[in-house]
Amino acid sequence: MTSAKPRVREFSFQNDYSNLLNLWNRIEKGMNVGRSDTPDENKKKLQRDPDLFLIAEQDGDIIGSVIGAFDGRRGMIYHLAVRQDYRGQGVGAALLSEVEKRL
Repeated sequence: MTSAKPRVREFSFQNDYSNLLNLWNRIEKGMNVGRSDTPDENKKKLQRDPDLFLIAEQDGDIIGSVIGAFDGRRGMIYHLAVRQDYRGQGVGAALLSEVEKRL
């Protein structure tokens, strides 16, 4: 782990899906991978709101994620997750702050 600030960027299905799914599956509690997390459902989400599906990466590794959604009236947050060894370092706050700006 380095002390450099993690990079927050938009999710790329082709480059990120398998690594992101691995992160989600390793979250101990409060995060469930469900039927809306299939490849097809993630592709649909990217078509609708590509700028609201964000990941945090450090040294090329995905260390966090957040999915924002907007139905025209309300904003919602899904899958705010941070790898255990990066918690307490502001990664979740950075993801949440960026998705809130975009919403």
